[in-house]
Amino acid sequence: MKIKEFFLKGRFIGENVRQIYDLMQYAEEKEIPGLLLLIDFEKAFDSISWNFITKVLTYFNFGNYFKNVIHTLFQKASLCVTQHGFFSQFFNIGRGCRQGDPLSPYLFIMCVEILGILIRNDKDIKGIKVGNKEFKLSQYADDTGLTLDGSDKALKKTLDLLTQYAKYSGLKPNIEKTKCIWFGTKKLSTDRICANNNLFWSNEPFTFPGVKFSPNLSELADLNYCDKLKEIKSLIHIWSKRCLSPIGRITVVKSIILSKLTHLFISIRRPDKDFVKILERLIYNFIWGRKNDKIS
Repeated sequence: MKIKEFFLKGRFIGENVRQIYDLMQYAEEKEIPGLLLLIDFEKAFDSISWNFITKVLTYFNFGNYFKNVIHTLFQKASLCVTQHGFFSQFFNIGRGCRQGDPLSPYLFIMCVEILGILIRNDKDIKGIKVGNKEFKLSQYADDTGLTLDGSDKALKKTLDLLTQYAKYSGLKPNIEKTKCIWFGTKKLSTDRICANNNLFWSNEPFTFPGVKFSPNLSELADLNYCDKLKEIKSLIHIWSKRCLSPIGRITVVKSIILSKLTHLFISIRRPDKDFVKILERLIYNFIWGRKNDKIS
């Protein structure tokens, strides 16, 4: 079952969105409880342990030559701090994948895949069963979402596993920012389980990954498309002040304005006709400057 979509050939971020949406909808239709756990890692890329990276490479059967190259590129690196034009002495760093390094994302997803393996193999962590398949986990880079059966046992075991994983990997979950959202028959419930862990329980809209969700799925389209429409109006206002030809404005529409909607169009249901009409009118007025078009 494909659950990780980041930097992997043939994977698609929209599948993560659809999986969460479909499981929430399925739980409502089948009248079963569900709990969505959105894990927030503290400084994810900066905190990963180098010793853990080495062990992960060994686990995935990378050879000594490749591991030595990684060791040279990462563990022998040094940094300095610049402040007001002055540089500190160079010092060695003991952890972290440098953001912007093309190798870092691949190392990071291998490390968080270990967490995925642990969760999938743990029989006490119960997910949402659809037919003969059980869905527990959705991952994109450092965004990790779990769809649990809502039992106290499943949540407690998940938190214990996260603590153990943090001990060895350096990836520590920020428990107070880790969100818990009920769905299914317990949608909008005020029940709290594992209360001693200071989890952040919420019935408010949340984002995962790049799409706003609400416990009430009927609000999904309005939450996302209304905000994007505001962004588009703001962009059009800015670009309208520039002296662009119609072709230049069409280029802006294609490359900047419509791209704001691409992720939503391929991830959630289509907007209603009123939204489309408003969008068409905004784009038409932007291209032709509120004048009649010059193409018959």
